[in-house]
Amino acid sequence: MTNSFECITIPDKQRWQQLFERCRHTDLMQTWEYGQAVQQCIGWEPIRQVVTREGEPVAIAQILIKEIPVIGRIARIQHGPQFIQNRRVFDAAEAEAAIEILKNHWVDEAQFVLHLTPCLYSGELPAGWFERIGLVSSKEALWASIRIDLSKRTEELRNAMKRRWRNPLRKAEAAGLEVQISSQPDDLQFFIEQYKQIKIEKKFTWPSAELVQALWEAAGKDMQLLFAVKSGERIAGMIPIRFGSTVFALVAWNCPRSAEFHAHNFLIWQSILRYRDLGCHWFDLGGIDPEALPGITKFKRGLSGEEYRLIGNYESWHDPGRTAINREQKQQALGHILYGMKLPDISASGEVQVAERVTQLISSFIRESLNIDMEVTSDISLINDGLIDSLSLVSVIQVLQEAFDIDIAVHEVTIENFDKIQSITDLVKSKVQISVWIDKIINELHTSKNRAVFYTGVHAVFVTTAQTAKQAAPGRELLVLQFLGLALSWLDFYYNSYGLFLYSENTPTYL
Repeated sequence: MTNSFECITIPDKQRWQQLFERCRHTDLMQTWEYGQAVQQCIGWEPIRQVVTREGEPVAIAQILIKEIPVIGRIARIQHGPQFIQNRRVFDAAEAEAAIEILKNHWVDEAQFVLHLTPCLYSGELPAGWFERIGLVSSKEALWASIRIDLSKRTEELRNAMKRRWRNPLRKAEAAGLEVQISSQPDDLQFFIEQYKQIKIEKKFTWPSAELVQALWEAAGKDMQLLFAVKSGERIAGMIPIRFGSTVFALVAWNCPRSAEFHAHNFLIWQSILRYRDLGCHWFDLGGIDPEALPGITKFKRGLSGEEYRLIGNYESWHDPGRTAINREQKQQALGHILYGMKLPDISASGEVQVAERVTQLISSFIRESLNIDMEVTSDISLINDGLIDSLSLVSVIQVLQEAFDIDIAVHEVTIENFDKIQSITDLVKSKVQISVWIDKIINELHTSKNRAVFYTGVHAVFVTTAQTAKQAAPGRELLVLQFLGLALSWLDFYYNSYGLFLYSENTPTYL
């Protein structure tokens, strides 16, 4: 079926916007402005493409790409692709084929590691669809939210509210709250300073203050500030962003006094009325998470909107076998040469130095990225507390790789490895072990001056690498071990049969 499909890059914003507005579901992360903002903040390059079938557009996708040392080239399609509404009935087979075309392009042809979350809701594609086209379901948190249908009359919207939401709204209106709308840069800076603090207190992981600033600059008139004002004082604020027929509640802030006057209920209701009058069809409440944020989820459900959940998170590599090999399988594969061997640990002083350096690097990164003065301690949850999100984690990895001269593989980038200082330290320590021991053995090799010592040194490199790889279980070292195993067999044969080694004064070489 995919023979009639084609993937074409879209170079201009006008064409992208035309296709975007024809999509059956749309999302902020697939807007031109979001791609521009992410590139400005953390350097991911946006590529916009349309998938066509016999010349007719079927789907569009904004792909964020970045090359990371050792990990390789990453492509992220966040909440995309989006699918064009070409006919009254949704064609699930056509949507599946469009996703396959994108996978073939970015994984099979361009050899990127691909992560994607199609902009489809639960149940819109048949069970097992992703396995048929070579995708693997990932364990990333799945996006869910609530949207309000703005085509309804005011009375319908208010009557649909749960009593626990409608009664506070009445109290807010009776308290004489006023709404203030602004597009001024000074007002944005005031809001961002308040937001930075509440982001830490409430453990929000997205969006960062820097992303809010960059989106503001990119979106122009489609992004405004709304403040709830009581007796001339701003007690709450909210930033909605408009795209297509949807307005999305991006970020909000409430001061301690706001609860007394139910200012957040007031702001959401005023935003709903405002954007309905501006012609929007949907008001998206900006995400829910019943497990991590039960209070916020319960509050948003009080509006009785339409709850939705995206269909799933998926990934794919150029080597399909790579995703199927887990840590235990890698260790088992090395069992025939590793049995009974044990790798010496880093010295106690070296371990302390690694821990101190990791703490220093992470603390410095958080201070610079969030613009807050804090020292990271062992009990802080970096990811779950919102100090590091999925995109800024890439920068953390780069910092660690450069500081310790180590390589971190894709499969090692997990919440378990990066949520706490101790887990990061353990990962870095295992990597440093590899570097220390291999450098030591190779140094001995280069000072060897006779055939026997050289051969013994080659064997030592192989054994030490094997021992280290079993303990650390890094992904790409398995290939190194396989290569060294073949090399050792070759050396065994040729050393015993022909002795094909040549030596200079200081450095041994072989033919």
